[in-house]
Amino acid sequence: ERSINAVQSELKQSELRYHAVTVLKSDVLSLQVQLAEAQESEIQTANAIELANSMLKTLLAWTDGALLLKQASDSLPKTPGSFDSLLNKALAQHPELAAAAKRVAMAEQQVAAAKSAYLPRADAYGSYGFNNQSPDFDTDRDNVSVGVQVEVELFNGFATQNKVKAAERELLSAQEGLRQQRLIIENAVKSAQLRLLEALNRVDVASVAVTAADEALRLVNEQRQAGVVTVTRYLEAEVARDKAYTRQISARYDALRAEAELQLATGGF
Repeated sequence: ERSINAVQSELKQSELRYHAVTVLKSDVLSLQVQLAEAQESEIQTANAIELANSMLKTLLAWTDGALLLKQASDSLPKTPGSFDSLLNKALAQHPELAAAAKRVAMAEQQVAAAKSAYLPRADAYGSYGFNNQSPDFDTDRDNVSVGVQVEVELFNGFATQNKVKAAERELLSAQEGLRQQRLIIENAVKSAQLRLLEALNRVDVASVAVTAADEALRLVNEQRQAGVVTVTRYLEAEVARDKAYTRQISARYDALRAEAELQLATGGF
């Protein structure tokens, strides 16, 4: 819309100058082409907005009419902390890592249970009674028995050994799964941190470029008004200004997406 307004204003002035025979017909035609391209871009952008809203409603299973979306704030994400602090945060609260650690703990218990079959089993017993035909209690005829029974399994067809090996294989698999999950988290945290830093740096560079492009367009426009430069130079400056704004917007939303990816990688969601 900003591009359309700028080109329309310049086109009106060029048409007046053309009728005053101070500019060429080609200048007016060039501005008309630029205006048509800007209007076409506006149509495509408006259509993209509608498609994005439709996709969002589908993702949310939204059936209650139109979505009312808030305008995104102009605030940018904060610079992420050190990788070690982010990784410690991820390891402390990431649900996938916690599930993998529980699997390892369960496998360790299964190994201990399987190995316990090698140990002897001991039972203690005791009984007390008295020998008397009469129901009267008499300590002179006490009958006490106490003992310990120990069982040792000598051979069971290698069943215990096979159970231990199976449990140990499950433990190794669980430990490897935990290691792989940790590596996945480390890579996700590092990638998200680097993408966020890159996007924030791009925002800074793009902001400088926008300021320079605005000033360049202003100077070229003044020169154009004075008839010093051609309409081609004005169009080049106007296109450069639009590209600078586009890069700034893209970098800003890349930073917001990278911040969301970092929160996801650290278990924040």
